[in-house]
Amino acid sequence: MSISSVLFVCQANVCRSPLAAGLMRCLLRERGLQANWRVGSAGTWAREGREYDPLVVQILQQRGETIFGQARCINALMMVKYSLILVMERGQKEALRVEFPEHTDKVYLLSEMAGEFCSIEDPSGGVWADYERTAKTIEMYLRNGWNAILEMSAG
Repeated sequence: MSISSVLFVCQANVCRSPLAAGLMRCLLRERGLQANWRVGSAGTWAREGREYDPLVVQILQQRGETIFGQARCINALMMVKYSLILVMERGQKEALRVEFPEHTDKVYLLSEMAGEFCSIEDPSGGVWADYERTAKTIEMYLRNGWNAILEMSAG
């Protein structure tokens, strides 16, 4: 059986992309599909080794997903290793398509999977409600874009 893979990318890789990766793992577990997947996260301007935002860790713990790890900056190997790259903002999509032109066919906004074309707000520095709102937005796009994500992430 082939492995499906998706990499979530935001700017700093401490908030939205680890949140999206954790929520994706929750959905995969809910559907009994986690065994055949590689799910990761990275940032376009990440400070390597920076801890994930504690509120993101808490939000995912509430949903039964334990995450640990540190920020990673996207690189050419990651672009090769993952079948689908989902970003949070239009600028990130543009930046990755310019930096890695040979992989433009696998870089999309997360919202595009659900037929929309909008950025997902960064809750960093905000209050719990901001983080929860971002989590709900990401969950909505993952659920509404599920079929597209499955199809495009196939290895």
